[in-house]
Amino acid sequence: MNVLLVYLSLTSCRIQFHTVIITLLLTGTFMLVTASDLGAMGPLVIFFGIYIIFFATAAELLVHLRLLLPILQRADCSLRKQCHTIRSHF
Repeated sequence: MNVLLVYLSLTSCRIQFHTVIITLLLTGTFMLVTASDLGAMGPLVIFFGIYIIFFATAAELLVHLRLLLPILQRADCSLRKQCHTIRSHF
């Protein structure tokens, strides 16, 4: 375990973030699978498992959206320049 913590402390924040997200997804899935063994507390654990999975998925999507928006913006600018160039020739 100590080797893993040292490795994570030396890597970038993105790797650490994705590691935490994968851990949250696995924890939420484990909670959903094992909740039936808890009797009356099962529905509460299922609720928290779904909430953890939703949080992890939303956080991952927001990070990817933040990285994707500048790429799409640059592509849109280059398309506009090409369209302007084509219009100026006619």
